[in-house]
Amino acid sequence: METVVSLFIAFSIFGTLLPAMQQMHESLELKQEQVDAYETLHEAVKEMKQRGVRSGTRRVDTVVYEWKAEPVLCVSYETYQGERETICADP
Repeated sequence: METVVSLFIAFSIFGTLLPAMQQMHESLELKQEQVDAYETLHEAVKEMKQRGVRSGTRRVDTVVYEWKAEPVLCVSYETYQGERETICADP
């Protein structure tokens, strides 16, 4: 009987903690991609000032960030979930 109760407690703990940890991991992954997009905005501004280019790409791990300065500087990328995101700099 004690074994059954112990197993029930273990399954209850892991059954609640595992989904919470997975959700936290997903949230952190999306936030890291967003941070990389903002860094790409920063790098794009430097490229525009130094070389006069108006578009480009930057790869971070497996994500490709594409930026364009028409008319506002924006970075587009595909999240690890397959959704397309765009972040633009405020004028």
